[in-house]
Amino acid sequence: MASKDASAQVLEMPPEIVEQVLSHPELQNLARTLSYQQRCQHVMPLDKAASEQLTQSVDDLSVTLRCLLSL
Repeated sequence: MASKDASAQVLEMPPEIVEQVLSHPELQNLARTLSYQQRCQHVMPLDKAASEQLTQSVDDLSVTLRCLLSL
């Protein structure tokens, strides 16, 4: 189920963003890391502290990727 959700999110991205990410290996790695962290967040049973730390990591990765894509 989680992989279907991730696939749906990829399909929702604008084509110019997908093209930009696919043309830069660094952005691909960042997007993969963000995707992995998001899947972990939804699938793994975590205690409150670990959950908060993972949420912060996901937020940081998301902000970083958005910032790089806006350059």
